[in-house]
Amino acid sequence: MNQVQRKSSKFTLLIIWSALLFSMLLYLVITINYVKNPEEELNNEVVFQFLSGISIVLTFVSQFFYRKALRKYHLEKSLKQAFPMLIVTWALGEAIAVFGVVLGFYGIEPFKVYSFFAAAIFLHLVRHPFRFQDQ
Repeated sequence: MNQVQRKSSKFTLLIIWSALLFSMLLYLVITINYVKNPEEELNNEVVFQFLSGISIVLTFVSQFFYRKALRKYHLEKSLKQAFPMLIVTWALGEAIAVFGVVLGFYGIEPFKVYSFFAAAIFLHLVRHPFRFQDQ
C-alpha cells in the first residue's frame, strides 16, 4: 500500500470515527432536550436491566473486535485488514448510546440514561483510530 492510500485509509477511519462520536453527542442532546417522562407508569426497570445487560455484552464483543483489529494491523502492517473490525467495534459502541435514547423515551431516571452515554462516549474515545499509525 503506497503512502497516499495509507493516508486515505487513515483519513476515512478518522471521518467514520468522528461521525459516530458526533452522533452519540447528538443523541445525548436530543435526549436531554426532548424526552419527557411518560404520563402512564411503565415497567421501566425491566427495560433498563435488559438494555444494561445487552450493553455489557456489546462492550465485551466490541473489545474482541478491537483487539482483533489491532492484531491484524500489527501482524500484517496493513490498515486495510483492520478496517472492518474497527467499524464493527465503533458501531457496537454506538448502539449503547442508542440504548440511552431508548431509555430516555421510556422515562428512566436521567442519571441512569446519561450513564449509557458516558459509557458509549468513553469506549469510543478509548478506541480511537490514532493508534493505527502509518507503517
